[in-house]
Amino acid sequence: PEAGQVLGERIASIARYAGGTHFINKRVANNRRVRLLHEALPAARFVTTVRDGRAVALSLSKVDWWPGSTVWWAGVTPSEWQAQGRDPWELCAENWVREVEVIEGGLTSVPQDLQHSTSYEELISDPVGVLARIASEIGLEADPAWLEEVSAIRLPNKNERWRAELAGPPMRVMDAVQGPTLRRLGYLDGEAS
Repeated sequence: PEAGQVLGERIASIARYAGGTHFINKRVANNRRVRLLHEALPAARFVTTVRDGRAVALSLSKVDWWPGSTVWWAGVTPSEWQAQGRDPWELCAENWVREVEVIEGGLTSVPQDLQHSTSYEELISDPVGVLARIASEIGLEADPAWLEEVSAIRLPNKNERWRAELAGPPMRVMDAVQGPTLRRLGYLDGEAS
């Protein structure tokens, strides 16, 4: 409780000293801290963005920091996992499932009116519309100059790249590990996997 209080005070200080009205933080490690953050900041709003787990697994497999990072739920790095003779695609796939589960579990402590969500796919297809909607939902004015800047950003749509790059055994791993979660989140509806 004391740590939560200190965290809340420090975040309020940052916003106050910066002259802002809101403190916005995007940090993947916070996926595991939703309950703590809600306790520390009971009026905080939580914006979640979910992405197709197959695209996330492919992305993880390509970033340079992944092989040497300790995976929080496995207690090993991807390099160690592979050295143990385990399938690296299984780790990438399972990591997405675990992240989704921990976010959903943390959000059970947050009132519905403080939760806002979108999908990565929606964000990529309409960044201005999605960001304006979320800004409105969390009490930020959608400043026309800000929206103009956002509209100038070209976000590459790599959402379907996994279809070509995860053929064969990697795709079978994705189906086995992520299938139930993908289905529950609507990523497998009407799709042959």
